[in-house]
Order: sequence, then C-alpha cells, then structure tokens
Amino acid sequence: MPLASSDGFNTSYGFTYAEIVVVQQKYDGTQNYYANAYSGRLPASVPYTGTQDLSKAATTLAKNIESEPEPRGAYPSHTRRDRDNRAYTVSGRSAWYVKFQVIFPQAQSRGWNFRSETAVLILIDQGAGARPSTFFVSVPDSHPNGGDLQSLVASVRTR
Repeated sequence: MPLASSDGFNTSYGFTYAEIVVVQQKYDGTQNYYANAYSGRLPASVPYTGTQDLSKAATTLAKNIESEPEPRGAYPSHTRRDRDNRAYTVSGRSAWYVKFQVIFPQAQSRGWNFRSETAVLILIDQGAGARPSTFFVSVPDSHPNGGDLQSLVASVRTR
C-alpha cells in the first residue's frame, strides 16, 4: 500500500510503499506490533554518489532505522546483533545487504508474543544520477519459519 507523505517512515527513511501485518495487538497496552516490508528510495539525508557508497549508505540507513527512539522508532528498547553485511546483486544491479537481529529483554515480563526480530535492508544502485532503491523487511520471531524472510528477500527485483 502507498504510504502517506506524513508517515514517519516515509519522511525519515524514504519509503513509499509498505506491507504490514499485526503480530500482537496492543503489545504495550496501546499500540499494535507489526511485521513489515517497506520499499522506496534512499533519503537525501544519507550521502550517496555511486556504488562505492553502497556499504556505508546501507549500513547508515539500517542503523538509523534500528536506533530511532520510541515512540516514532521502529523498535522498543532492545539490543542489536549484526548478522550479515555484504555486497549483493538484485536484477543484475549492484546492491548491499544488511541483516541484523534486535532482542527485547523485557518481552517475556511484559507478555509479548515475540522475543526478538530479524530485519534485512537491501540498498540497490539505480545508475548515475538516481537515488538507490531501498527494501526493508522486519519479522518478529513469533512468526513460524521467520515468516519466510529469506523467500521474501530472494523475491526482490528492480527495473
């Protein structure tokens, strides 16, 4: 679904489309918690001049998303474990793949149905003069088989 221009994930991170599903209603007493997938363009706030910047730009954007504090941030208080950070290819284009896990030590005591979440950010070069495309997916461990995270990542394509 297209994101509203006022949506924080649109304005901060350049995402224009999203697919979300509730994994726990009112997990904190008021807000729902989601598994999600977003796509868009690298925001102007993250420097990028060409493929030599893929690693740094992808790592920066992933860190920005992961570390944004509540209430607007993507995650409640957590610790982070880096899982993968490497060159990648999407539809023959140079890309960068960042995978990390966020762990919620407070989850069990608060009755959440998830304890951690795995996220992947892919940044895809679109050629000279164009901002790279972004794909971000984040799936809590409450989903069996990790919500088939790797299948979703493998399905990413660009024109």
